[in-house]
Amino acid sequence: MKVTLSTLVATATALLAGAPTASTAAAPTTDWRQFGRTAQNQGYTSVGLPTAPHAQWNFTADDRVVASPVVAHGKVWIATDAGTLLQLDQETAAVQWTWTSPAAKNYPQCLSCLPKCTCPLLRSTPAITDDGSVIIGSYDHNIYKFDIAGKLLWTFPTESVVYAPVTLDDAGVAYVGSWDGFLYAINADSGKELWKFKVGSNGDCSVAIGEPGSKYANVAVIGSNEGGSCDALNLCYVFGIDKTTGKELWRTKVGQAGISGGGTIAGDAYYAGTWNSKVASYDLGTGKVNWEADVKGSVQSRPAYYNGVVYFSVEDDMTLVAMKATTGEVIWKYSGATQEFNGSPSIDTVSGIVYAGANDKYLHAVNMTTGSVLFKFETCANVFASAAIADSGMVYISCNTVTGNRKPGIGAAYAIDPRKHM
Repeated sequence: MKVTLSTLVATATALLAGAPTASTAAAPTTDWRQFGRTAQNQGYTSVGLPTAPHAQWNFTADDRVVASPVVAHGKVWIATDAGTLLQLDQETAAVQWTWTSPAAKNYPQCLSCLPKCTCPLLRSTPAITDDGSVIIGSYDHNIYKFDIAGKLLWTFPTESVVYAPVTLDDAGVAYVGSWDGFLYAINADSGKELWKFKVGSNGDCSVAIGEPGSKYANVAVIGSNEGGSCDALNLCYVFGIDKTTGKELWRTKVGQAGISGGGTIAGDAYYAGTWNSKVASYDLGTGKVNWEADVKGSVQSRPAYYNGVVYFSVEDDMTLVAMKATTGEVIWKYSGATQEFNGSPSIDTVSGIVYAGANDKYLHAVNMTTGSVLFKFETCANVFASAAIADSGMVYISCNTVTGNRKPGIGAAYAIDPRKHM
């Protein structure tokens, strides 16, 4: 089934500063509600292959879809470079509502003056609250929240582009970085700033939060990044931050090439890769490097973690690598892509599949134990996005043409039933 924005938007209709309130404490849904699925960014779920028929679909968007899709409440949210946020029906891709950034009036002329001017691009992966509201950052320098029916609830201004994914923790706090050099902690109900932390670089990196109930539950971790332009000495860091106060707990140098896609927290460790071809494990209490390994290529995505194994997409080496989380020892490498791996891995532990996107137009599905390919799903172009795996077992992914040029591009989103491709 192919559904286009132009044919559906016209007929679609909308679904009808204190501590977090009942709106973020409604009956929870699981699915894949944010980048990496949880605030720890572990990037896995345990649902298995679909057991009931579900329709595959592809949805042609109005521009590139760089942000990863998210799925919850029977809906899928995607965002485009034209500044369009869409809520789609999970089963049919019918458009439930759309919103377009006010900066769309500047597009595409604004592409030539980024990041100083406002532009409508939506490349921030959104996060969905328990009541179905959506929070997303924009290149127009703002962070927005909409309810499940598409009503604007609040706008939070920053001083520059917001590219980073939104991380939403169990306490109802949204964490998101801006190119103004700050990480913001925002009350998800009220949209009020709780604190901001200076990271000294473009705030592209996703935030990871310590596991609930652990001794590090109050630790938030972010890296400084963007090709090494991190501070006055051109040094980049990983920061441990008290998530309640915004105070720095520790910082660790990672050299002159920072952490781009973000990291994953599991137990007492934070795992991340850098532009300088290194991946590492950091102690959550001190920031000390537990181990570091050379993976022969830059890592611009966040890893995934499950059961003592950490999975990295390596761009230049065009590999997907599984490593022992305690030592960094390589378990297997998958080299089936013909261009760079940019997409962050997503795992379904029951079916035993790791999904990762590459610039060769494919979402690659790999056996999580052996690294052997199970299938490849062709998309419209580069797969920068991370796959969202619904509780039904359906997989949602997006694609985009190259992002470096100064004109609009092509993008699409897909619903995939893995059983039909194995």
